[in-house]
Amino acid sequence: MEVLEHVIQKCVIARIESYFLRLPDGKRNGAGFVRSDFQSLRKLRGEKIATITAIDESTTYRGWNDLMATASRLIGPSSTARDRAVHASDPSVAANPHDHFDHRMAGLLVEDLRRKERWINTQYYVGYALATRAANRSPDQAREKAAIFLAYDNEMKRVNKTWSAYREHPAFYGECMLRTYARKARPSGGR
Repeated sequence: MEVLEHVIQKCVIARIESYFLRLPDGKRNGAGFVRSDFQSLRKLRGEKIATITAIDESTTYRGWNDLMATASRLIGPSSTARDRAVHASDPSVAANPHDHFDHRMAGLLVEDLRRKERWINTQYYVGYALATRAANRSPDQAREKAAIFLAYDNEMKRVNKTWSAYREHPAFYGECMLRTYARKARPSGGR
């Protein structure tokens, strides 16, 4: 689909809509990789770079505000945004320490939009720090979460047979299946 002159891939399963902007991996510290000219969301938000280009070169975002406007359009007008749930990584370093900067930036994108547009229904999730917390999923919930993760991992392996998230860190991901920590954002748009 095209949104504000940006080509975006959309996947719909039941009532869930997912959008894939295909932006480059910014590396865990937000510095970026040589293969993508060291582009990253952290640098875009911090105005260290003026643009960021999708890895398939299908589109280029001209600054953080362009990316925010695109995300806002995907979510819909404020009148319908209240009826939707936006899910993102928790941008709070206190609640979600040691997370990947791409995850944190995605959460900050949502937080910036909430401040601007006053969305109410936002759910933030703990990322990499998850494995250090107490298990809080039932066996059925853990199996369901593992099935979703393995479907993702299998699709990634279909695209690149040499890489598997699970194979990279089996103990870590095994621990993560037993846990989900989340918080609802405050309705005011603040934290």
